[in-house]
Amino acid sequence: MNRKNSIILAGGLIILGLILAYTFGVGQPGTKETIQKSERIAEGSVPSAYKTRPPTSGAYYPSTASCKIYDTEIPTPQLVHNLRNGHIVLLYKRSIDSTTWGKIRELEKLTKDGDFLAAPFEDMKTALSVVAWGWHLDLQAYDEGRIMNFYNAHRGEGVENARCSS
Repeated sequence: MNRKNSIILAGGLIILGLILAYTFGVGQPGTKETIQKSERIAEGSVPSAYKTRPPTSGAYYPSTASCKIYDTEIPTPQLVHNLRNGHIVLLYKRSIDSTTWGKIRELEKLTKDGDFLAAPFEDMKTALSVVAWGWHLDLQAYDEGRIMNFYNAHRGEGVENARCSS
């Protein structure tokens, strides 16, 4: 193989590597998940099982939750609609300590952008999880830097990309 062909081959491999990195989310904060079939279901109906806990895609209700900090759980299909709209959702277990709760309350400033909310969610392995459409970041403890990196990387990446009310 001559020098020119070697350079062309190397360039092609670099481009292929970049395409694969983008496709599989390499270098992005969080874990990329396969998108489930996304179907609208009637408010109050029970969706088929979500493949991830917490879910990052799947069946959703017609309405979304307002962008604010909640201390009560929100129906999962409603949260999935928020993800579909490109919102970032911080989920936390009720067992978090008061210091962590205070730090979550400080994130209320993000709700003003119309694409962030936080709510309790018990069906997950870690104390906290930040989710977006097709992405999640599980955290054992509050880490504002990692939360903000995830927020900045994935907000607005939903199917519909609509603002929510605060």
